[in-house]
Amino acid sequence: MPALLREMQAGCQLQRVNANFEAEPFDGLHAELLAKGELCQRLKCQITVATRMIRTQSRRLSETRCAAAGAN
Repeated sequence: MPALLREMQAGCQLQRVNANFEAEPFDGLHAELLAKGELCQRLKCQITVATRMIRTQSRRLSETRCAAAGAN
């Protein structure tokens, strides 16, 4: 096998090893980012539900006040 071909193959193997080594820290960061995204989605849903509940109670209170004012 020519020396140049061996050097090219060794270089490719080294690049693969470096690529795997450099990706490892990002795997943890990616998992953390996914977990935070899921948390944000859950919080967004909770905020939406709470907002709807507040609006519903506000409308009911407003309707009650209007009905009471109309009765007087």
